[in-house]
Amino acid sequence: MPLVILVVILIYQYSGILILDVASTADKDVILLPALLLSIVPFVQFYKILDQTIEEELDESYVMMARGKGLSETEILVKYVMPNIASVYFINFRQVVWMTLSSLFVMEILFFIFGATSFLYTYHQPEILLTVLVLMFIPLYIMFIGLKFIIERLTGVSV
Repeated sequence: MPLVILVVILIYQYSGILILDVASTADKDVILLPALLLSIVPFVQFYKILDQTIEEELDESYVMMARGKGLSETEILVKYVMPNIASVYFINFRQVVWMTLSSLFVMEILFFIFGATSFLYTYHQPEILLTVLVLMFIPLYIMFIGLKFIIERLTGVSV
């Protein structure tokens, strides 16, 4: 993360072109760069998981039988492979979301953003703690329950 900030600053010093804002001020909050940096690890993790699970599923006997029947690769992926990897993907999705939330505090400190985790760190009243945690975790819980329901409905596999 600091390397990206350094590169942006060096480009600005040598060319005079500010690609992205690197720190929040009283007038302006930085949103794009922290969001991009916060999304790199989940993107790589999801790609790795997807690649690995698809590769494992493509070696299964039912995929070879589907190829023998003359089904196209797209049909095999959509009808057979994707439903089978949905449960594995969902389990890892929860892990990646919590990992991203845990690095949110560092991101807020690095970019001088006064966000939810900085707010929790600054104010130690129980009412504030309860309110912020409820506002952060209830929507995530509802999303996880909804995704679990959809996956179980589409695949028939209990997650």
